[in-house]
Order: sequence, then C-alpha cells, then structure tokens
Amino acid sequence: MSLMGISELNSKIFEREEATNYYIRNQGHKNRFIAEQILALFPKKVLERFAVAEFGIGTGTNLMLLSNYVRCVHGYDIAEEAVANFQKMSDCLGHDRAFARCINVCEDFCSPIRYDLVLYGWFAYYVSEIELQMVKKNLLNNLNAGGYVFVHDFLVRENRVKPDRHNQKLSVYKRNLRFWIDHFCEFDLIDFRLFQCERYFEYQKCDNLQTIDVELTDNDDLWIFNGLFRHRI
Repeated sequence: MSLMGISELNSKIFEREEATNYYIRNQGHKNRFIAEQILALFPKKVLERFAVAEFGIGTGTNLMLLSNYVRCVHGYDIAEEAVANFQKMSDCLGHDRAFARCINVCEDFCSPIRYDLVLYGWFAYYVSEIELQMVKKNLLNNLNAGGYVFVHDFLVRENRVKPDRHNQKLSVYKRNLRFWIDHFCEFDLIDFRLFQCERYFEYQKCDNLQTIDVELTDNDDLWIFNGLFRHRI
C-alpha cells in the first residue's frame, strides 16, 4: 500500500525550525545504537576502508564512534545546531577524516566523495514517500557501486500516516517491511533485525521475513527495525 495514497503532502520536517526543534529535544541522548550495530555487522578489516555518511546526524554520536574504525565520516543535516555540534566534536579528527554540511537531504546535492555506507537515521520517520524518493536519488548519486545503506526506523504491519505527538500539524510516517524492500528495489536486503522499543537491545526476530508483518502487534510505537541493504552491481 502506497503512503502517497494516504497523504501526498510533504511532512515539512526538513524546514529548519522543525529540524532544530527535533535536535533540541534529543541533544541529551547519546545513544550509539546504530554505530554499535554496524560494528557488529562488518569485520573491522572491511570497515577500515569505508567512507561513511549519515543522513540526519542528530547528536553525531554514531558517526563519532564509527570514526574510530572507518576511513572517514561525513554528516548531513538541515539543523545548523546539529552540524555545528558534530563539527566541534570531530575537530580533533581533521577535515580529511570528518566533514559535515548543513543541507536538506530531500534536495539534490553532490557529496565531496562517494560513500561505501550511508546511514539513514530517524529522519525517514518524518518524510513522505515523495521526499523519500528524493533522498534515495541522492543516495544512489553518492554511493559507490556495491555500497550499503543501513536503515533504522519504526516498523508496522500496515503503512500509516499520523500526527506527530510533538507537533500535531506535522505528519509522521510508519512503514512496513514490504515498503522498504520495494523502495530499495535496486538493493538486496542482507540483514534484518527487529527490536521491541521497551527492550531496545534484545532481538525479537532475525531473518524470518515471512512472518514479520503478521506477528507485529498493533502498537505502532513498539517496534523498531534495522535493515542493511547492499546495492546490486
């Protein structure tokens, strides 16, 4: 089921004011869960040659952890505060190993290098299907052949659009696994993990894609997934 059939309006999360509000609400969170999952998925010998980008850097803690293991880390976010925070944290690494730019990832942009791995953080929760297609265009334009994209987002049984609890005028988007597999049709899903939010670090299922949507409960704030996709050469 297409989310465009429900709402074709852009969510507007990438307006600077909304992005800034999101950063302010979450700046105290130092969760490095995305980076920890990447470190568990890839051998260190593989990671050390990777150029990594994150779309929507938030507090920057995931990129800072990964900077110890990869060739370089680049961050993109429309919130000026998020970019400035990451630049301050990564100043010790030097410009050749860490870089950040204040940019809307839903609009065309060219990165200074091509990446081996791109991280999608929480921003996808706030963007419409139209916007997400634009993000994917940027991903494909800036990703090396055979490169990876790592998605971290809510997962639901049926696609839905609902008001954001922090701003009722803002839409948020909950998507099912089939949506993501179809969205990344040029990629192969090579790793999938489902987590229950209340017990964030405990696996609920691994590699059992046939029953995921059926067995999810109706509470659409309860389930989070990690999906690692590899671009098909």
